Amino acid sequence: MTPLTPGLHYGIPAKAYHADPCPMPSLSSGIARKILAESPAHAYLAHPKLGGAGSTTTAAMGLGQLVHSLMDDNAEKDWELGVFDSYKSGEARAWRDRVALSGKMPVLDRDLVDAQPVADALKGKVLLPECQSEVTAIWREGDVWCRARYDKLAITNKDFWDWKTSSNDLSDRGIIKTIAKYGYHIQIAFYLRGLKACTGLDLNDLSATLVFVATKAPYTVRRVRLTPTFLGEGHRKAGEAIAKWDAAMKSGDWSDPRESAVMEAEMPVWMDDVDIEISTS
Repeated sequence: MTPLTPGLHYGIPAKAYHADPCPMPSLSSGIARKILAESPAHAYLAHPKLGGAGSTTTAAMGLGQLVHSLMDDNAEKDWELGVFDSYKSGEARAWRDRVALSGKMPVLDRDLVDAQPVADALKGKVLLPECQSEVTAIWREGDVWCRARYDKLAITNKDFWDWKTSSNDLSDRGIIKTIAKYGYHIQIAFYLRGLKACTGLDLNDLSATLVFVATKAPYTVRRVRLTPTFLGEGHRKAGEAIAKWDAAMKSGDWSDPRESAVMEAEMPVWMDDVDIEISTS
């Protein structure tokens, strides 16, 4: 595939996006959060054009990917439905591996049974203006190439939506904990920066909505917008990630800085509540 130029791109397959369609190794929000939460070494390993290790797809991630695909009625299916009840047989495992090697996601009937009502809940409970699905943004911040993929983007409304399937507590407190835990405020800030770069619109005129949907009945759907304070912290952390990526790309030093220092462990206030376990090693 010919590398993409800066701007908004429509109809880019998920496989091409995740393989990184930029001329140089680019920073995504997932890699940005990894470089912040772990280290440049972990970001390098996970990047498709550098370490190439990627990430292991969990059952929850697979469900989320399938729901995203079901939400895009116009896209070519990026999954293939199998005729097997499970992966216990050698034939089923061979089919799964062949489909995965082709770049598609292997899906069993039971997977579709789990995902379809989640997608139906989103379609039935979230009324969207005219918008485009799975839009790819490519932009540069200084020397750093960046990329993002919007689940639903409405340029005329200066808004985008991001689907989040969740088996967690969807109370106000539960959602805030989930946003903080997974760094969704960083993702949203990063995506807003991309939309500003690609459209020239003022950052203050742009908005984003996180849409959480429960993966179990009654498939509760909650729409969430970040406060300026929460979003401001997201922008600060996104800028920090871009700076760290830029430094590693220019220096070629992808080491984990924690390895060069000795940590001083301070006794926590909850120490007395910990039961000591005796190890034989």
